[in-house]
Amino acid sequence: GYPSEDGEQPKKDIPGYRFVETKKLPNGDTEHVYEKVKTSHKDKEGNDIPGYPSEDGEQPKKDIPGYRFVETKKLPNGDTEHVYEKVKTSHKD
Repeated sequence: GYPSEDGEQPKKDIPGYRFVETKKLPNGDTEHVYEKVKTSHKDKEGNDIPGYPSEDGEQPKKDIPGYRFVETKKLPNGDTEHVYEKVKTSHKD
Protein backbone atom coordinates (compact mmCIF):
# COMPACT_ATOMS: atom_id res chain seq x y z
CA GLY A 1 0.00 0.00 0.00
CA TYR A 2 0.83 3.64 -0.07
CA PRO A 3 1.43 5.15 3.41
CA SER A 4 0.09 8.43 4.77
CA GLU A 5 2.45 11.37 4.29
CA ASP A 6 2.87 14.57 6.26
CA GLY A 7 1.79 17.82 4.62
CA GLU A 8 -0.44 18.31 1.63
CA GLN A 9 0.92 15.99 -1.05
CA PRO A 10 0.01 15.99 -4.75
CA LYS A 11 -1.78 12.95 -6.15
CA LYS A 12 0.47 10.16 -7.38
CA ASP A 13 0.43 7.91 -10.43
CA ILE A 14 -0.17 4.45 -8.99
CA PRO A 15 0.20 1.56 -11.47
CA GLY A 16 -3.07 -0.34 -11.88
CA TYR A 17 -5.18 2.50 -10.42
CA ARG A 18 -6.81 5.66 -11.72
CA PHE A 19 -7.26 8.87 -9.77
CA VAL A 20 -10.91 9.65 -8.90
CA GLU A 21 -10.95 12.72 -6.63
CA THR A 22 -9.26 14.60 -3.82
CA LYS A 23 -11.20 15.11 -0.57
CA LYS A 24 -10.48 17.57 2.21
CA LEU A 25 -11.36 15.75 5.43
CA PRO A 26 -12.98 17.50 8.45
CA ASN A 27 -9.72 17.17 10.41
CA GLY A 28 -7.89 19.08 7.66
CA ASP A 29 -6.22 16.05 6.10
CA THR A 30 -6.20 15.61 2.33
CA GLU A 31 -7.31 12.26 0.90
CA HIS A 32 -6.71 11.22 -2.71
CA VAL A 33 -9.22 8.59 -3.87
CA TYR A 34 -8.29 5.98 -6.48
CA GLU A 35 -10.03 2.99 -8.04
CA LYS A 36 -8.61 -0.03 -9.81
CA VAL A 37 -8.41 0.12 -13.57
CA LYS A 38 -10.19 -2.69 -15.39
CA THR A 39 -9.50 -4.82 -18.44
CA SER A 40 -12.39 -5.87 -20.67
CA HIS A 41 -12.69 -8.18 -23.66
CA LYS A 42 -15.10 -6.87 -26.32
CA ASP A 43 -16.14 -7.64 -29.86
CA LYS A 44 -15.79 -5.03 -32.61
CA GLU A 45 -19.31 -3.74 -31.83
CA GLY A 46 -18.29 -2.99 -28.23
CA ASN A 47 -20.18 -5.90 -26.65
CA ASP A 48 -18.64 -7.96 -23.84
CA ILE A 49 -17.57 -11.40 -25.02
CA PRO A 50 -19.70 -14.01 -23.18
CA GLY A 51 -17.76 -15.84 -20.49
CA TYR A 52 -15.02 -13.20 -20.33
CA PRO A 53 -16.05 -10.61 -17.71
CA SER A 54 -14.07 -7.46 -16.92
CA GLU A 55 -11.10 -8.05 -14.65
CA ASP A 56 -9.35 -5.79 -12.17
CA GLY A 57 -5.99 -4.39 -13.19
CA GLU A 58 -4.26 -4.31 -16.54
CA GLN A 59 -4.52 -7.84 -17.94
CA PRO A 60 -3.00 -9.34 -21.10
CA LYS A 61 -5.12 -10.30 -24.10
CA LYS A 62 -6.54 -13.82 -24.10
CA ASP A 63 -6.90 -16.60 -26.63
CA ILE A 64 -10.68 -16.80 -26.95
CA PRO A 65 -12.11 -19.73 -28.94
CA GLY A 66 -14.08 -18.53 -31.96
CA TYR A 67 -12.50 -15.05 -31.88
CA ARG A 68 -9.40 -13.43 -33.34
CA PHE A 69 -7.58 -10.67 -31.46
CA VAL A 70 -7.73 -7.30 -33.29
CA GLU A 71 -6.25 -4.59 -31.05
CA THR A 72 -5.74 -3.30 -27.53
CA LYS A 73 -7.15 0.12 -26.65
CA LYS A 74 -6.02 2.20 -23.70
CA LEU A 75 -9.16 4.15 -22.74
CA PRO A 76 -9.02 7.78 -21.52
CA ASN A 77 -10.04 6.64 -18.01
CA GLY A 78 -7.04 4.28 -17.80
CA ASP A 79 -8.96 1.06 -18.50
CA THR A 80 -7.67 -1.45 -21.05
CA GLU A 81 -9.97 -2.89 -23.71
CA HIS A 82 -8.94 -5.86 -25.83
CA VAL A 83 -10.95 -6.01 -29.06
CA TYR A 84 -11.68 -9.25 -30.92
CA GLU A 85 -13.63 -10.24 -34.02
CA LYS A 86 -15.64 -13.40 -34.46
CA VAL A 87 -13.92 -15.91 -36.70
CA LYS A 88 -16.11 -17.08 -39.55
CA THR A 89 -15.94 -20.77 -40.26
CA SER A 90 -16.79 -21.87 -43.73
CA HIS A 91 -17.24 -25.46 -44.77
CA LYS A 92 -16.30 -26.34 -48.32
CA ASP A 93 -17.29 -29.53 -50.08
